[in-house]
Amino acid sequence: MTRTFFTLGLGFVELLTLLTAGGCAGFENSPFLQRHFSSRQQSSEAAEARWNNVRGDVRRQMASDQLKAGNVAEAGRLIGEALAMSPQDPEVLRLQARILLLQDQLETAAAAADRAVELDDASPEGHYLVGLIAERRGNTDACVAAYERAVERDRDALTYTVALARALVAAGAETRASQLIAQQCEQFVQSVDLHLLGMDLARQQNRAPQAVRYANTIARIALDDIDAGARAGVVLAWAGEHRAAIALLNEVIETVEGDDWKALSVARPLVVRVYARCCAELGDFDAALAALKPVLRDCPNDAVAWSLFCRVAISAGDTDMAWSAVHTFNKRNVADADMLLLEALICLQKGQRGKTVALADAAMQADPSCATAARELRQRAGDIDATMPSIVFFSSERNDGPRIDTDGANASEEVRRR
Repeated sequence: MTRTFFTLGLGFVELLTLLTAGGCAGFENSPFLQRHFSSRQQSSEAAEARWNNVRGDVRRQMASDQLKAGNVAEAGRLIGEALAMSPQDPEVLRLQARILLLQDQLETAAAAADRAVELDDASPEGHYLVGLIAERRGNTDACVAAYERAVERDRDALTYTVALARALVAAGAETRASQLIAQQCEQFVQSVDLHLLGMDLARQQNRAPQAVRYANTIARIALDDIDAGARAGVVLAWAGEHRAAIALLNEVIETVEGDDWKALSVARPLVVRVYARCCAELGDFDAALAALKPVLRDCPNDAVAWSLFCRVAISAGDTDMAWSAVHTFNKRNVADADMLLLEALICLQKGQRGKTVALADAAMQADPSCATAARELRQRAGDIDATMPSIVFFSSERNDGPRIDTDGANASEEVRRR
């Protein structure tokens, strides 16, 4: 019995040897073995893919942290590693698009953003990125369309709404932008950014009542936001709400010191000039002059501030102060038509007719657009007792309010923060 078993065992081994030595196509193509080895291979590939995804996610998070810290180059290196490990991960592609956008690699950024949208069309962030890149490339229509898709996918995200409103303004669709902002302000009642956008747009469209409503809301909800208060104050002054403007701007002037002004979107000279103009409009010439003097000291080339100072001094009846200021400015700086006109006016009041005419001619030569005022001064020089020309006013502020930023100037900071 033992011999029989040995013989059978020997035959089985010989059989295996013969099958192996002969190549045994039938053995290799066995459906059972194919399923066995294929399953093991697929399992191994799936495990490797999962591991790569984990590693890629770690690299993506590291890249995101570096980007928030401002290390764009290092973030780019890390996201490249993440992409090699997880080439089909929409989050990785979206972050890559952001980094490339910051590096001004717009073509590559667009490709990454488009691929992210293909893989995850439901994500509003992907469409928002497509819009940011289109905005940078100057493609306004594509920009608006992308932001619209982002808003459709997440109507509760203020960032997408603000981006769409700005893009609509840039596209010339200001009415639609105004409607969008008004609707969203009802939902985001505490959003300072949205109300600022509505205020600036209303001012840009010369709609004073709407601008005032937005500005008053900002004054109420942005109690600790000095920059927002400054912007609202400037717009209130533009709309003729001088007392309300003074209240906001006075707080800004008293609160902000030194280099802290650099953090504001409204420059110190502009804030002070608008404040002083409001004071002058209400007849408080002393407050206006006191506010302007530090600006004249720190900004000796600010023609608008010097001009306003002279106008206030003339209105206050202090011709000598006005003469001293205008003479000082004109000695230090290239001839400015407005300042030449003011000097001519003072000369007229002093009875210096010849000098009045000479200065009026010089002003007209410096800026032909002031020809009407110059001719009026020349005519009045012939009758010194006549009523003074009506060029002493305080609403002459040049560029006295912020316009809406529609060129994506703030995109880099937004890309970095998110």
